[in-house]
Amino acid sequence: WHEQGTEELLTSGADFAEFGAFAFAAREGGIALVARDASGVQGIYVVHGDGSVSSAMPAGDTFAELRGALLVGEELIFYARRHGAELAIYRARQQLLHCVLATGDPYQDSFIASFALNPVSVDGSGQLAIRLQLASGRGVIVRACAQPVA
Repeated sequence: WHEQGTEELLTSGADFAEFGAFAFAAREGGIALVARDASGVQGIYVVHGDGSVSSAMPAGDTFAELRGALLVGEELIFYARRHGAELAIYRARQQLLHCVLATGDPYQDSFIASFALNPVSVDGSGQLAIRLQLASGRGVIVRACAQPVA
């Protein structure tokens, strides 16, 4: 480690049992991540620019599994699996939750078998670039915008 340029934000132990596979650093200074708290409950957390931490989306009764999160301004974009449902991409803003797409959804003459979403998949305006793998074997790149495409 270099003496300059790094700042410890969270550690596992007292507050968190474990962290998800990646943390997303937003342009605005916040960091979003999936973690399990000390009691083992999974959730999405945001580390704000001032170092404070808030729970953005608890798994609770809604989600069986949270996989990853992206943060664009006040909008949380994440992929998760609801209880009894397929893996899906969601957008959450001000208590509103919208499902963008899910595995198993029909697409053209096939179904979505899998998708790829990661930190390089989003721009500063909330536009998503998503790679879909269809059950037919075809691959497709789609765009999902925060606002409808004009």
